[in-house]
Amino acid sequence: MKLLRFGPPGHERPGLLDRNGVIRDLSGVVSDIGPATLTEDGLAHLRTLDTDRLAQVPDGTRLGPCVTGVSKVVCVGLNYRAHAAESGLPEPAEPVLFMKATTAICGPNDPVQMPRGATKLDWEVELGIVIGRTARYVDQADAFDHIAGYCVLNDVSERAFQTESTGQWVKGKSADSFCPIGPWMVTRDEVPDPQALRLWLEVDGQPMQDSTTADMIFGVAEIVSYISRFMTLLPGDVIATGTPQAFALLRWLSGSTNEAGPGDAWFCAGVAVLLLAVLPLTVKWLEILPLGDVTARAVGLPVRRCRILLVLLAGLLTAAAALFVGPLSFIGLIAPHLARLAGLGRPLQQGIGAVLIGAGLMVMSDWLARTVAFPYQLPLGLFAALLAGPYLVWLLGRSNARSP
Repeated sequence: MKLLRFGPPGHERPGLLDRNGVIRDLSGVVSDIGPATLTEDGLAHLRTLDTDRLAQVPDGTRLGPCVTGVSKVVCVGLNYRAHAAESGLPEPAEPVLFMKATTAICGPNDPVQMPRGATKLDWEVELGIVIGRTARYVDQADAFDHIAGYCVLNDVSERAFQTESTGQWVKGKSADSFCPIGPWMVTRDEVPDPQALRLWLEVDGQPMQDSTTADMIFGVAEIVSYISRFMTLLPGDVIATGTPQAFALLRWLSGSTNEAGPGDAWFCAGVAVLLLAVLPLTVKWLEILPLGDVTARAVGLPVRRCRILLVLLAGLLTAAAALFVGPLSFIGLIAPHLARLAGLGRPLQQGIGAVLIGAGLMVMSDWLARTVAFPYQLPLGLFAALLAGPYLVWLLGRSNARSP
């Protein structure tokens, strides 16, 4: 079953989504989708209903939080392997727990309210677990018996409140509207394997996250068992199981504030060095033109057409490199050639280029770290830097060797 709640805020009524995707009114059967309904007996009673005889809910009716009577929202942090890797952090040895205030709960499509003083609003799609039976010191093998169902949860956060001031994360997690849940709760019997579910998130139609629960470090059963060691879980309680990795480039472009880790910086520095290594061959497009003759003979095309294609390719590579390495490094790369034209000596040419390129890499590595998401930044970044660094030095030296 897919259970939900509909109606104005504070006056929601219980409902369900039938097999045809039609919302049906359950208010004549149960008072609400709360702790009493989420028990085994409560759900068993709902399964006996002939849903075709229930009243239809008009299209466009607001959907509220899919459950009510939530005594606490317990959250698990850093619970996806790829997310830990993109953050440059080791996988935790045991679940990292924090709380969200229940006053943060809202409907799945309700507007998110930016709190006063907020500057770094962020989003995280998560699988939510809804408890249906009191859980206290539960063995992992028995954990599923205590679950009523699952829902989608958005762990909205204010990163400045969360990490840039003293205290615990709860400050950045608990503002009103910071916990949209729904649109419905899917009962446990309809989810044979909660570790094989796709999770995805869009912001203004732009895809930001797309992963599966198979990447969880701690699975659903382990999470329920672990939390029950430290607190009693009551029917209606919600557990947010953690968020997968993000498409960080799109996160940055959307204005979000993903915090970069050291792995990101190494990877981005490596990418920047690789791009810088090929840039001298693209910015000096006049020197590329002779390649048009060679290419034309090799592929049998007119020389003029090959030259035009090579110039266009050089321009695209130059634009891409300029985007990734930033204006300082871009200027630093062409500075030796400009200095040569101005009649400056080789030491000065090399000095100007090296200073600008180094400064550009330092500035842009941090920027790139907030725009690139990849699980293996550190080893690939180091490899790219070791591979491309000497090549870059050789290219610049070869180019400057032609200077007077």
